[in-house]
Amino acid sequence: MIGYLILAVLVAFIAVVAIRTIRFRPKLQPEVTKEEIAFDRDAAVDSLAQLVRCKTVSYNDHSLEDEGEFQKLISLLPTLYPNVFGTCTFQQLPDRALLLRWPGKQEGDPAVMMAHYDVVPVNEEKWDKPPFAGVIEDGILWGRGTLDTKVTFNGVLSAANYLIGQGFQPVSSFNYGAKKYSRVRKAFWFTLCASLVTMAVFAGVVYVFRRELLLQFLTDMDAYEIAFYALQIQCLTLPFIPVCICGNMLFQSIGKGGRATILASFRSGTIYIPALLILTAFWGIRGIQWSQPVSDILSAVLSLPVAVAFLKGLPEDGVKS
Repeated sequence: MIGYLILAVLVAFIAVVAIRTIRFRPKLQPEVTKEEIAFDRDAAVDSLAQLVRCKTVSYNDHSLEDEGEFQKLISLLPTLYPNVFGTCTFQQLPDRALLLRWPGKQEGDPAVMMAHYDVVPVNEEKWDKPPFAGVIEDGILWGRGTLDTKVTFNGVLSAANYLIGQGFQPVSSFNYGAKKYSRVRKAFWFTLCASLVTMAVFAGVVYVFRRELLLQFLTDMDAYEIAFYALQIQCLTLPFIPVCICGNMLFQSIGKGGRATILASFRSGTIYIPALLILTAFWGIRGIQWSQPVSDILSAVLSLPVAVAFLKGLPEDGVKS
């Protein structure tokens, strides 16, 4: 009975979101004139290759880490991105954190661009190319960190290095920093609605083909029965996840770290752990299967009012919050 009730509420919720999404029409924005830029792509790739050659591997056991490799990468940065280090203030913080501040033309809340430059351990025997050689072959750069996430680290710094060389100075143009609060609201609701519809469609497809999907991976029928039940529950509660994530990312993106941390902790800690312990104690394996869905639902129920209250509390555009 409870399952049918949850399903009915979920279907009604998805229908409302789908209708609102279909009816949503964003305002036309001024057309942006595209300009060709003389960006040195080869130099950016070479910079990434040099970063890859630094074995900045992080371990759970920090004694295994090679501090010399981390310092080697840090010492390379002024050479690879001279405009950045000639313009921005640089601080090396504890735990190898690096902070660069690029002063803008206007006062306002800063925009933050970030990436990590450490990588996870690697089994070199399974690699076609040496993971820390930074080999460039047939237009492809091979190495640990080319995807996660020295590529982002290099991309941000290469772009800033280029823009500084062109005389660019950042303006506080991101919506929250620019006090364009109406855009913050619209961005949140559009992202939430789009995510809900996408996740609902995905969950529906998985639910319809759940038997076929599981049989691709499981042959043991006992494991199949456990997974089949768990997958059905997950499909019903998947649309709740975007509510949690969008609420968390809203606060994270505008520098409200405290609220972002609290909302982020719901699904994986504050709610999930008690749910896991309590439901397992009373319901055994079914409790384990329900603990994450219950955590997702409760996290969404708690996250949405917090986000809505914050958005409603934002002032009119141009007024400092």
